Amino acid sequence: MIVGGTVIQLVAHRDVFALPLIGEVARWQAAFILVGAGGLVMLPLLATILEPLRRNELAGSATIGTARIDRFVREHADFMVRHYVAVSFYSVVVYAVLSWVPAHFIRVHGWTAGETGLRYGLVLLLFGGAGTVLGGILAAHLGKRGVAQPAIWITVIGMALAGPLLAAAGLAGDGWTSLTWYAPALLFMTLPGGTAIQVVQEAVPNRLRGQASALYYLSNSIVGSTLGPLSIGLLTDYVYQDPLRIGSALAIVALAIAPATSLLALSTRAPFARVVREATASG
Repeated sequence: MIVGGTVIQLVAHRDVFALPLIGEVARWQAAFILVGAGGLVMLPLLATILEPLRRNELAGSATIGTARIDRFVREHADFMVRHYVAVSFYSVVVYAVLSWVPAHFIRVHGWTAGETGLRYGLVLLLFGGAGTVLGGILAAHLGKRGVAQPAIWITVIGMALAGPLLAAAGLAGDGWTSLTWYAPALLFMTLPGGTAIQVVQEAVPNRLRGQASALYYLSNSIVGSTLGPLSIGLLTDYVYQDPLRIGSALAIVALAIAPATSLLALSTRAPFARVVREATASG
């Protein structure tokens, strides 16, 4: 958000740019090139990542050599399917927020792309990042205090509270009030960011964790990135028939989906406990 808004402001006042080794490009092309060039910084960093040591190789799997995630999901569908569905549809809310909140500030509250990127980007950086870290810390704290399935509880709480807070942010009357509401909203929206995948890692055998994570993020991406942005567009175009009702559309999506996914995630506690007991017994 911060970098993107800055780049848009940078290229907004010129129609053509002359870049070294490339030549003249249009401003939209310059924006893509400037943002994409930042990704090259990541390449040398990847070379520093080492393969982690494997632990608990035999935990929870009697057929370790032929372990497959599709078989595990079928055998434990009461937990795996419920959890994946809950988190996937919760991702609809997350992707809707990430896709449309900047447009909400620009269209409705009259902020420029640069102002939106800096102001909202800082709030997202601080509170969104803090939410993911805080969720893991709270789950670890609850676990030490003897609370069963602490990661599920944090996931449930985050989903439940994100809905009304996001709705308040979307329905706020001015930009700064909306931004103020987004601080706690993003904090709770991202609480499940670490704990929801932690639940999967605790449930599946060690050799299936990579496959389980891949399926987790695949389902989240397909459902969330498809229905999240689309839902807001459909609501503004066909229900409200007003491109300025982005905040109302965001409120509807948050209030309709987040509480429902919270209840579905809560219903996974008993089947999750059974999966963990079976893994412990077979390990």
